[in-house]
Amino acid sequence: MTRKHFQAIAATLKDYRTNEDHVHICRDLAHEFQVLAKNFDIVKFMEACGYDVKEDNEGYYQLTSFNSVGNLVCTHLMKL
Repeated sequence: MTRKHFQAIAATLKDYRTNEDHVHICRDLAHEFQVLAKNFDIVKFMEACGYDVKEDNEGYYQLTSFNSVGNLVCTHLMKL
């Protein structure tokens, strides 16, 4: 797969960010893509899926999602 494929998948997933399982689906796909492409950047993929990603402590990341008008949709703290 190429970068364009990963970008297309992320753009499609971004439209579903109000779904409660969205973050888990994106993270699981990112892990699968990393197996396929060793240089795959999970943080960039999560950002392309609609999350503001900030590294927290001890390997955790804070993922925040906003809707199209800028209202907070959700915040997650998880390992990527």
